[in-house]
Amino acid sequence: MKCIDALGTDEKKEIEILEEKHKNKEIKFYYFDGSHFSLTPSVPYAWQEKGNEIEFSPKKGGSQNVLGLITPDNEFKFLVFGNQKLTQKLSFIHLMNLLNIKDRV
Repeated sequence: MKCIDALGTDEKKEIEILEEKHKNKEIKFYYFDGSHFSLTPSVPYAWQEKGNEIEFSPKKGGSQNVLGLITPDNEFKFLVFGNQKLTQKLSFIHLMNLLNIKDRV
């Protein structure tokens, strides 16, 4: 993993310890990432048949946010939502509740 390769020795060791604890069912360990996608088209055109012109005006389409968690053994949970204000207020505990993740193994 490129992101792990960028970490220092101490951080890599800490991740190895957490992954081992996950493997031994002492903890539930997740990697977390998120992304944001604009629904506004960046190129205002469409496919059309030759000789048949299609016109449309691009409109602001809002956005989609995606949050994902994955365990070392590939258990995957995700949340997709379009409310940017929710992103700013979303705590990690709230995310765990929305994804129905228990705090114990």
